[in-house]
Amino acid sequence: MRKGGLILLIFCLLGTVISAQQPEQYTQYLFNHYAINPAVAGSKPCTDIKLGYRRQWVGLDGAPEVSFFTFHKAIGKKNGIRQHWHGIGVYMFNEEIGAFGRQAVYPSYAFHVRLNRNLIMSTGAFLGFRRESFSGAGLVYPDLDDPTLGQGVAFFLYPEIHPGIWLYNKSFYTGISVRQVFKNQLKQGGQQIGSPAGLPPHFYFTIGRQIESQRYYYTYIPSVHVRYTALWPPSIDANMLVFYKDVIGLGASYRLGDAVSAMMQLKLAKFVSVGYSYDYTTSKMRRISSNTHEIILSLTPCAKGRYPVKNQLCPAYN
Repeated sequence: MRKGGLILLIFCLLGTVISAQQPEQYTQYLFNHYAINPAVAGSKPCTDIKLGYRRQWVGLDGAPEVSFFTFHKAIGKKNGIRQHWHGIGVYMFNEEIGAFGRQAVYPSYAFHVRLNRNLIMSTGAFLGFRRESFSGAGLVYPDLDDPTLGQGVAFFLYPEIHPGIWLYNKSFYTGISVRQVFKNQLKQGGQQIGSPAGLPPHFYFTIGRQIESQRYYYTYIPSVHVRYTALWPPSIDANMLVFYKDVIGLGASYRLGDAVSAMMQLKLAKFVSVGYSYDYTTSKMRRISSNTHEIILSLTPCAKGRYPVKNQLCPAYN
């Protein structure tokens, strides 16, 4: 075990995870937008299923590790022009960060309404429960005089609601969502983490555009994703993906002050695609570990071809 790295990680956790409680983070937000914004549910003509895994700072014991599952589909949407329809889904994840654990189940509902022939707006919300846990056993060091580290196992279960808005057409999308609206504190039944730790709201903003080449061989999707909380400077991702014949996509991303990333998406079969990203840390954390891996498996069982009507699809899924 790299003791110096673990001690640094504990300080990061107590100073960042407890005070700011940054929710789970994904590099491939373009391939996994439903996990960020519940209003995306039902924007796809087909049922959409994704399974993913992210391992951050590989080689450092106790580094963040998250696995997730998403499912969503449209209800009342058929080929052709519809004035409104519904979307339902569920998002589940399990995250481990050293002594901290987090599990959640978030069912969702979204309502889509056509503003004109080409522009659609949807509103939606995740409404579910999250479990936070902390085990201080084995984390007590002589030079870290913090009673929090000496606690036994503590866990907290509380409800959450995450609203979102999504605006899109066949070549453009933008959306806003909010996490941790209730501002819960990690304090229940006489147990607490820290002073106790609070869970401040986090705001997510995304905007992107699809640009097709003249012969439709190449598709370019530039996008920007911003995560913000009042306690810390915003985290900003600038992303560019290039697809060739809707079969393979390559991309790069820059997270301001934190990392640069390389991405690949590949269509393996008629209904199966896989996405992979590698992050190289550029912040001071690279002295401990600079490697982060993320992989996503996508299942999209459309009835005819990859999509029934490609032009009805939000560019986040092209």
